[in-house]
Amino acid sequence: MIFRNREDAGKKLARKIKEVLKREALEDAIVLALPRGGLPIGAAIRDEFQIPMDAFLVRKIGAPGYAELAMGALAMGGAMIVNEEVFRMFNPSEEVVEHLIKTAENELKYQNTKYRKGRAMPEVKDKVIILVDDGLATGATMRAAIAGLKKMGPKKIIVAVPVAATDTLKKVQKEADQVICLFSTDAFSSVGQWYEDFSQVTDEETEQLLHPSEE
Repeated sequence: MIFRNREDAGKKLARKIKEVLKREALEDAIVLALPRGGLPIGAAIRDEFQIPMDAFLVRKIGAPGYAELAMGALAMGGAMIVNEEVFRMFNPSEEVVEHLIKTAENELKYQNTKYRKGRAMPEVKDKVIILVDDGLATGATMRAAIAGLKKMGPKKIIVAVPVAATDTLKKVQKEADQVICLFSTDAFSSVGQWYEDFSQVTDEETEQLLHPSEE
């Protein structure tokens, strides 16, 4: 299954959610999207069900010298997930690990200021959370997000993604209350391979997706 772009994937995922979930299940729901790639996905779901959406901030902890390879991830609230396989591969020193974590913490603070503009994050306690991204590769950021959200006491965490690596999907299914995924496969090298257009979401697009009423 190939998606034209994130908007296309989001609309198809919204239709699947509509098939799987009863309308009553969404009465107390909030969409939380992982920036930046998850924002167009979340916006499509928000627009379909007319429910609130916001960003849930997670920072990938890249491997030394290979920033795009997730050695772990740090979420809002301090929850951290370690990708044990990648960690063993690089076996970084304690000093390097501390530096990477501190860098991730600083980036989370910066993103929080940038995306929220002083607004508080929506109250998630006793709410149904639809947690979305544009796909699951290693799953480190999604798993960190789940761990972070669990500390906040939601009623239910539903992970919704267009595509996922099969092994990663199995891990996430153990940690979330429910997972809705359009397509999973073992033949998975990157999320971008499943999109015709996988352009980076720009600052302007991010602003419009998060604050459409301010446009």
